[in-house]
Amino acid sequence: MKRVALRDVNRPPADSLYRAILFANGKVGYIRIGADRMALDNDDPLARLSRSSVKGVPIGWAWSLPPEDLAVAESLAQDGLLLKSSRKFTDTKEIAFKYRNQKGEARKWQSPSDIPDEGVYFDYVKVGTETLDVDVKGKTVDLDTSWKEYMT
Repeated sequence: MKRVALRDVNRPPADSLYRAILFANGKVGYIRIGADRMALDNDDPLARLSRSSVKGVPIGWAWSLPPEDLAVAESLAQDGLLLKSSRKFTDTKEIAFKYRNQKGEARKWQSPSDIPDEGVYFDYVKVGTETLDVDVKGKTVDLDTSWKEYMT
């Protein structure tokens, strides 16, 4: 069994209900939840990372992300919640050119030959299976995993 020191990504919310999420790299993040156990802050990237549907979390090639998403991706990577790495581009450049993101740097490509051979790529850090819900008013900690939003 590997032991890892836990590090907080953010502070626990002042609300009476919140969820603590353990990431595979030892980071712990906190999100606000409602009585129905659903995340309250849908615009919070950390809340998006805690669900199976992580729509809106900026992952992929840096050149395909609009500036505002690139800033979020950089911030999440700095917090250890996204992996940032340099990768070689192995996909077919013709297809990548045809379906390029029109909002990021890729919008400047004039032909498939403009696509870089390598670049920065943002990917998920595995969300650990350990989460818990804290009810400050009720003075309870819920370890039940049956309600998890991201379970299949």
